[in-house]
Amino acid sequence: MISYEDKENELRVIFQHGGKTFSVNFMKNLIPADKITLMVECIGSIKKRLGKTPQVIDTSNKNKYLDCVYLTNDQYMNLCKRFNENKIERAIEILNNYKMSSGKQYKSDHHAILNWVMKRVEQEGNNLTHNKKYQMGREDFERELLKK
Repeated sequence: MISYEDKENELRVIFQHGGKTFSVNFMKNLIPADKITLMVECIGSIKKRLGKTPQVIDTSNKNKYLDCVYLTNDQYMNLCKRFNENKIERAIEILNNYKMSSGKQYKSDHHAILNWVMKRVEQEGNNLTHNKKYQMGREDFERELLKK
């Protein structure tokens, strides 16, 4: 609930959240009335956002990879059965970089890897192969593939 105290030169907006009381004072003679109205609306919006509980991810039974990728032993072993070690390491690196740069959290890093990260790893691999083919020349590239 938001309440107001309207005094001669000051408007005070008061609201409560989490057992604490917050207040914002506006000096009427310094701020035009329409700007005060806009600011009060913003305070209402902030109060609504404060009411949302942040998502908390349980990482107690998971191993930490790099800065912020968490997988259980079973999840990591599942990835090992499906992909080679280089792809798994690259997937963890991509997911870690994405989470660190965006602040995004996932309920399951394992499923994020399976859902979109491995597609990105595969795409990178295809791009590298494609680029290498045209840098080397077709014949040299085919010879190198036959060696493997």
